[in-house]
Amino acid sequence: MQAKVKYAGATVPDSTTFQFSLYSSSSVIVHDAGKGASQATTKLEQIDFATFMLEPDGDYFIVTRGPKDPPVPSIDKMNDFIPVLQIKTKSMNAINAISSIKFRVSNGYAKLGEGIKKIAIYLDSNNNGIADTNEMEIASTTKFDNKNYVILKGLDSKINYTPQSIRYLIVYCKFDLADKEKAKIEIPQNGGVLLQDSTKYIKNLPLRSKEFKYECLAGEECNPRKASDSGCGCTVINNSTKTPLTSIFSFVLIAIFALIFKFKFSKRK
Repeated sequence: MQAKVKYAGATVPDSTTFQFSLYSSSSVIVHDAGKGASQATTKLEQIDFATFMLEPDGDYFIVTRGPKDPPVPSIDKMNDFIPVLQIKTKSMNAINAISSIKFRVSNGYAKLGEGIKKIAIYLDSNNNGIADTNEMEIASTTKFDNKNYVILKGLDSKINYTPQSIRYLIVYCKFDLADKEKAKIEIPQNGGVLLQDSTKYIKNLPLRSKEFKYECLAGEECNPRKASDSGCGCTVINNSTKTPLTSIFSFVLIAIFALIFKFKFSKRK
């Protein structure tokens, strides 16, 4: 379903939203295309579609989800370096620049430096939801001093705006998820985006990515992070090694008996 919406007033006030609904059985009419073309009886409970917010007029800086937000990939690509969030940014009435962007992870999701190994931001110049080879990397990091958030700074020379200008950004992550582990990143409301001109009010934060869950189902080609990759410095001996565990115990027992025999023999002398 598509719609073209125009606000009736001269200016669009802040927090103006619209929503479509199918509210009763009379909203859907079904006819039998066969002989007689009789009308079928329909039973429908109310269905509410998503709520949409109109872009307000005023001295704002808009940060919202882009129209080409990346889909969740198939399981065989989940642990690649993949796009996870498209961001639409717009300066309404002023020259401005983004100084920094903060990314945060929530409780219950993969931590930075563990399940998330890298975060990068690219300029999505053609608004296609991916970073093409000719599109500039704005910032990236693989170093995380905190497992719950990271701030990418020094962006103002690369993301700048004239009045009414729009920039699309695309965020990439290198995931290293274990089986059943999930990842989601968020740009929080407080301190999520800092502007060069900090007097402008930032609209539409927080902004959250989709949930990326590594769930390996039967018949799928999977490569999840192993439990032993999480920092455990352990050596595991199993039946696939050339020297089975039972053989190691046998060698130990033979050595003990040899020492006992040698001790008794030397005592008799």
